[in-house]
Amino acid sequence: MTKIKSIVEDCINGCTAHNVNEECMHFNINYYVNNAYGQGTKHYCFVYKVKDLEENLYNIIRDNLSKDSDVVITDITIKHNDEVIRVNKNNYPYSLNYFMETLI
Repeated sequence: MTKIKSIVEDCINGCTAHNVNEECMHFNINYYVNNAYGQGTKHYCFVYKVKDLEENLYNIIRDNLSKDSDVVITDITIKHNDEVIRVNKNNYPYSLNYFMETLI
């Protein structure tokens, strides 16, 4: 599991790679909540400031992660010059099963 701070750093690095000032951008977080039966639903979260990105990611994971469902953060995008740019490199899965396995 990836730490949330690492995801935020990844997004800032993605903005830098595209010569975009992350302080001026709005972020769109796309994520899936998958249940135990393999069915997933897509969700969106719009974040207005990079300083709120960490808190919103934490809330998404906390509110949706359970023993019956897992969360996958798929895309974090910005819109710059009418172009949608993905600023994260990877997908970030979170599941309680994996978390519990790492504890043992």
